[in-house]
Amino acid sequence: MEKKRHIVIDTQVFHSIYTGSDILVTGLEGVAQMAEAGQIELLLPQQIQDEVFRNKVGKWLTAADRKLVDLIKSERNDITRLKREFNGRDFLQAAIDEIEEKIAKLEKERDKLKTKYISPHSKPNKLLKRLFKEAKLIETSDEVVRRAEIRSTKRNPPLDNENHFGDAIIWETLLQFCQKKTNLIIVAYDTGWKMGGVKSKEINKFLYKEWKAKNGGELELYGELTSLLPKPKTKQEITKRTELTQEELKSHSIDLDALLAPLKVKIAETPAEVDELTEFLNGNEPITMASGRVCGLCHKLFDGSIDDMYCKNCNKKYFK
Repeated sequence: MEKKRHIVIDTQVFHSIYTGSDILVTGLEGVAQMAEAGQIELLLPQQIQDEVFRNKVGKWLTAADRKLVDLIKSERNDITRLKREFNGRDFLQAAIDEIEEKIAKLEKERDKLKTKYISPHSKPNKLLKRLFKEAKLIETSDEVVRRAEIRSTKRNPPLDNENHFGDAIIWETLLQFCQKKTNLIIVAYDTGWKMGGVKSKEINKFLYKEWKAKNGGELELYGELTSLLPKPKTKQEITKRTELTQEELKSHSIDLDALLAPLKVKIAETPAEVDELTEFLNGNEPITMASGRVCGLCHKLFDGSIDDMYCKNCNKKYFK
């Protein structure tokens, strides 16, 4: 029998609950579903829990709110400029009224933003609570903190991007807690876990050798949530999904229809749509969702020119 996968989701991945695209949030919902069904063991080091709770009402909210504050400031500067340069002109009041309407909308966006991050009833916070409920919380011991500090002093990975040793605490927690021969998957964006730069998908070799030596299990790094989710790899598997019985559907770990609900593409409706969906799932092509075009690699809303097919989020270059 195949061993149950033990999954650790890093802090920045949880951040995508609040900032990610529809498909990223759906990915986390899929992880929650698999944990609830007992198909994976979700591990939650206390350090990650503390960072999420601290950051979501701290620097995450502050950074998101700052963007809106800067926009409001810019609009108010425009009002000041109009009054200075065009005082007494007939169109002045109409222009000011229009800007004031924009400011009012931005203020409402600030209120919605605070609700999203702070209110326990917001959709992101409900999902976070669901994930944390299913996870095994691992408390941070004094010995773990001591070892993490020594590790960071030696500059051994995982090295935190901000020159702290939070990632080192997470790693030492896992080394101390996990039973021998645990197969562990770390889902992380941070380069501290990787062998190479941001685009690397390989776990740091130092960490891999250490895990094999001290634990004896396998260690993998996933750079995106979709790697955790069951997904069809061939056109035949995508087509077969529409032919499954209700009994077979219940045995599946995740409903592909639910995962792809935001997409405009229908599963196996036409050969062209099957090709498009397959290329997207394999990270080769972007796809059109209800909320806009989504990059096939980073699964974020497409930030770049549609003409040259270049995603500024992850530097993915698509060729027509």
